[in-house]
Amino acid sequence: MEGFNEGDDIVEPITYICGECGNDVALQSTAAVRCRNCGSRILYKKRSYRELKALAELLYSASEDKIVEEYEKFEFFKLKLDSLLSTITRYRIQLSDSQEKTIFGPKTLKIVNSLVSDYDKLYEAYEDHLYNIYTPIQHLYNEYKKNKEVEQEPEKVEFKSIVEETKLNLKQIEEVKEKLKEAPKEVNFSNIKNEDLPSNTLFDKILDIYKSEPCNDLETIVIDICNEHPDDFLKIVQNLSNLFNEISRKPDEVNLRLLRINNEKLQEDFLKYFSSAKILRYAGFRIAQTHEISDHLQKLNIKHDDEYFLYLNEPDMFTSYNKWKDWLNRINFVSEHLKSFLSNYKRLRRSDADLKTIVSSSLR
Repeated sequence: MEGFNEGDDIVEPITYICGECGNDVALQSTAAVRCRNCGSRILYKKRSYRELKALAELLYSASEDKIVEEYEKFEFFKLKLDSLLSTITRYRIQLSDSQEKTIFGPKTLKIVNSLVSDYDKLYEAYEDHLYNIYTPIQHLYNEYKKNKEVEQEPEKVEFKSIVEETKLNLKQIEEVKEKLKEAPKEVNFSNIKNEDLPSNTLFDKILDIYKSEPCNDLETIVIDICNEHPDDFLKIVQNLSNLFNEISRKPDEVNLRLLRINNEKLQEDFLKYFSSAKILRYAGFRIAQTHEISDHLQKLNIKHDDEYFLYLNEPDMFTSYNKWKDWLNRINFVSEHLKSFLSNYKRLRRSDADLKTIVSSSLR
């Protein structure tokens, strides 16, 4: 595959994982490293670019009569590529920081740049070639597996030919593919039963913001928060800044993007000051009901009743890379601007300028 680092000293991304705490351990290809998290030397090999590159080449060069048999390897390739996503995302964020903030020395910086570049080449091979070759034949592969099982049990009823079955279902396959590309639907406000809630509850106020407020200008939103909650203004912005800083550092962690409206700590930090929801809406958080995010709640082992959350959905990097990139850029934009605001606000507040001027200057 063109453009890859082919030297003998090729460094592979996070080659080891700690056997004690599961933490990613080292960039260098060596087992003589302690886990930075718990100090353990019990390390296991985790993943390899060499393996992925070889697999991509095998899948791309497979002949037409062999691609159905190779489909399982394509699924494995996707899984491996996905397992690197959170690590590469962290590297991208760290590389995009200013030079003063960078945590890498010159040698490590070169290595990390190489890792991100090579991942992009693997993803490009997946998106431009392998996805188009293998995704449409998933149904064929399922039939292929069934046929193999039937061959091993001749007493079963003879199966339909793969070609015949595929012709009958190509339309269904295309329909499923199109559905998978659809963006998550916004909450249907008409289904939210306001009559079951006391008037002027926190949820009512948040719902009003989502129904009627444009929330498309960060400067205006910050001024609104200051006007409506002057006594707790700095606390609100500081806690929101902390939240977005964490999301920008770990965008793949769903628990940071899933906010339970009835959570008492969350309310105390900023949500009871209902105008804070304007920043959440600006960043892309939407109101979600329990049944819409039940999979995430189960994975996070969160016990829940029938209630409402504010949820920031992450687009699929593999099927909508540009949308995912815009999503991440918006999170970083909010995070950086809130941090910049906090660093400038106290200094500017000592001047005689009016509130709007102070906020506007602080956000620049």
